[in-house]
Amino acid sequence: MTSLVAPAVKLWLRSQVEAATEITVRLDGRDRDILAGRLPQAQINAESVIYQGLHLSHLNLQATNIAVNLGQVLRGKPLRLLQPIPVSAELKLFAPDLAASLAAPLLAPALADFLAPLLALWGRPVTFEQPQATLAGGQLILSGAIEQQPVQLCLGLELVDPQTLQLCNPQWLNQAGEPIAQGSSVLLPLGEDVAINSLSIEPEGLQCTGTLLVRP
Repeated sequence: MTSLVAPAVKLWLRSQVEAATEITVRLDGRDRDILAGRLPQAQINAESVIYQGLHLSHLNLQATNIAVNLGQVLRGKPLRLLQPIPVSAELKLFAPDLAASLAAPLLAPALADFLAPLLALWGRPVTFEQPQATLAGGQLILSGAIEQQPVQLCLGLELVDPQTLQLCNPQWLNQAGEPIAQGSSVLLPLGEDVAINSLSIEPEGLQCTGTLLVRP
């Protein structure tokens, strides 16, 4: 049965993302459980995923006891979840992925809200043009221009609790790397459907593990 259901799961996953170069699905369980519409265990690996504009280099998902509309799937209908499921997740974003994700619908509003008080430090209306993200020294660095002058915004990223990230000690630097202005740390709520267990910033990218609640 797993060989019949796995392609439907893969097709459903591809319908949820804008792009993915590779998706592998492994299902484990007894046939009678699967025939009853319950997938005892699923493991999914995906590479180069784009989800709502968010670029992920690598994504690993694991879930158990998944209720699906198997009867309809066997009649050629698309797979659907019948109830919310908690999913263990591990993801990696390399620096180019992070840079490409800045305009994503999931990040753009939060980035705009975060930048507003920092741009106010300039004392006049300004915009941060064409920000690009890199990682260095355990910090997130946004490089762009204000009034046609190259600037950088450097900040740390810390996990306060499973549902809250803190953007720490944001600081504007000029082209020579000299401090221009210092902002206040900002808490970033992630919502009740997300719980991050670990977060690390490394030179090659950002790694994160946690759980999320996937709703039908």
